[in-house]
Amino acid sequence: MYTLYVNGKLVGSGQQWREPDLYTVKFPATSRVVIAIVASQGPVGYDIGLIAAGKLWDSDKPDPSVVDFGTDAQWVTLDGDSTPAARATFVDPSFVDASWKNSHVVAAYTDSKSPWSVKEVKEAVVGKAVGKRIMGMAKIPDAPEAALAEIWKL
Repeated sequence: MYTLYVNGKLVGSGQQWREPDLYTVKFPATSRVVIAIVASQGPVGYDIGLIAAGKLWDSDKPDPSVVDFGTDAQWVTLDGDSTPAARATFVDPSFVDASWKNSHVVAAYTDSKSPWSVKEVKEAVVGKAVGKRIMGMAKIPDAPEAALAEIWKL
C-alpha cells in the first residue's frame, strides 16, 4: 500500500502491488519538485518495498524537455518506527531529509526474478493531461494529511 505526494499535495493511494498506477499531476512552475511516498505492508510484519518512476516536464512549453526519474539507491528512507511528528512533516517541500538513510535496491521492476515482476508498464504521455481526473483519493492509515493535487489518473 502507498500514498503519494508531490510538492506537499496528496496525489493518490493504491493497494495493488502488482498493478502500477499512473498519474499526471499539474502543479505551479518551480525549480524543485519533492516526491514523498508513505509505503506500508498493512498489519503484516513483512519488509516494505517501494518502486516508483516518473517524468517531469514544463507543460507551458510547446516542446518541453523531459526529466525521467525513478527509485534507486539515491532515494532516502525513514524507518517505519519513526515518530508521528516525523511522519507528519516529511511531505512538506521544505522538509530536510539529511538524517535519512539511502534506500536498498532489491531488483528492477521488470526483472523476472523480482517479487513484483511485471511484463508491461504504461508510459506517461508527455505534455498531455490524459485519463480520468480524480480528486479525494483515500490515503493509507497514518499517512499525513495534505491538500489535494490537481491530478488525472490513467
